[in-house]
Amino acid sequence: MTVDTGGTKTLVASFLEDGSISKRVKFPTPHDQTTFVAQLVESIRYIADDAPIDAIVVAFPGVVKDNIAIWCAHLPWENFDIRPALKRRLALSLYSSNTMQISEAWVKFDYWLQCPCLRST
Repeated sequence: MTVDTGGTKTLVASFLEDGSISKRVKFPTPHDQTTFVAQLVESIRYIADDAPIDAIVVAFPGVVKDNIAIWCAHLPWENFDIRPALKRRLALSLYSSNTMQISEAWVKFDYWLQCPCLRST
């Protein structure tokens, strides 16, 4: 499953083995981190529909270092580590990065599930 967090909207999607989108959800990105996490968890649960989740990749629109969003464009978030908030609510592997790094992985590895760097815990 992937999460593309933007300054105005967030897209959440799951993929089939052939790389095509299985399900997707779009919602306005709240500026409040707690509200964002709550809406994201709701979207993830809707998409998963009780099926196991192998991993989730979260892209942020800014600078990400060591899985922490240091700064995000158009969002008042600094040093935002989403992993603990999601791990408390969902049992899963999580990788976070900036949008450019995720886009490069998409091109290089054809689709998300074949990229070993995105299977980090």
